[in-house]
Amino acid sequence: MDNNQSRHRLENKRHFFGLPVAFAASLTTNFNCPKERMLMSLPKVAANSPQEVSLVAGEKYAYCTCGLSEKQPFCDGKHKGTEFKPLVFTAEETKSAWFCRCKQTCNAPNCDGSHNKLSQPTPSAAAIE
Repeated sequence: MDNNQSRHRLENKRHFFGLPVAFAASLTTNFNCPKERMLMSLPKVAANSPQEVSLVAGEKYAYCTCGLSEKQPFCDGKHKGTEFKPLVFTAEETKSAWFCRCKQTCNAPNCDGSHNKLSQPTPSAAAIE
């Protein structure tokens, strides 16, 4: 292999699906948004509607991002062994909020209405019980 072939191989490794790696990485910056993920698993749709939650200022919460938790919308550790991790946060104020359970929101943990665009409705956990 001559020097030009070696350089060409190195340059090809700097590309992702024909795009320069730096450019391809810039296309997806919000990895919490399932719609913007590249080559990552999509979470399970836990329910086709948001859930109202009461947050207490100063309390720590772990929002489920995998959709496998039986304590939706919060994490119960069922993500273990997957690429998912909970979104851990501390509430800044005491308030009610609507948390996403379809796991397609780009505003996690808050619902952004993405469940309205899902093709297959999924029954909520309450409807199954």
